[in-house]
Amino acid sequence: PPGVTWVSLHLGSDGQLTENPNTSDTSMAFVNSNGSLKFRWQVQTACDLIGPMTFNADVSLEGTDDATFLAAVRLIRGGVEVPFEGSYGFGRDVVTHGWNRLAHRELDSELSTPWQPVHTHAKAEPFSPSEIVPITVALLPQATRLRAGDVLELELRSQWLFAMNPFTGQLPARYATSSTGSTRLHLGGLHLAELRIPVAGG
Repeated sequence: PPGVTWVSLHLGSDGQLTENPNTSDTSMAFVNSNGSLKFRWQVQTACDLIGPMTFNADVSLEGTDDATFLAAVRLIRGGVEVPFEGSYGFGRDVVTHGWNRLAHRELDSELSTPWQPVHTHAKAEPFSPSEIVPITVALLPQATRLRAGDVLELELRSQWLFAMNPFTGQLPARYATSSTGSTRLHLGGLHLAELRIPVAGG
């Protein structure tokens, strides 16, 4: 939308999201069966987030040649997560999320934009051992008012956020997850690891 500025929040090994990229080269990993990585950004000035978000990173896989990759964004206010209404009337959803198989990383050059990537899903490109690959995850459009002092939390994982349960979790939809290997995120130096957010006002 008009008036939106795209801001890159860079992931740090200290678990923070900052507007300044890291200069030191490092990496962090999570176990695909039950692990995750979390990063936080504290809002300094009240603003609106309007539109999709994008997650870009250099990743490698250990013990597998493909994995499901989920990027989810939560809003924390006063130390408590703010729930949002999701699909099927689910009342404890996150601000937004994006979900993709890492081997299906090819982007459609005609349909993709810098703020909303579109994957072709035309072919699988399995990872080679120790191969570091740039990946992009499109997060769903949203409109969220942020107050000064609020915290955005980015979580990266290979499992869905909620247990399969007809009352408090996923159903009737169900997502494929990964149960083997681990995913390594490469940070700093020449590596890219960022969450791009659409900021209006502020």
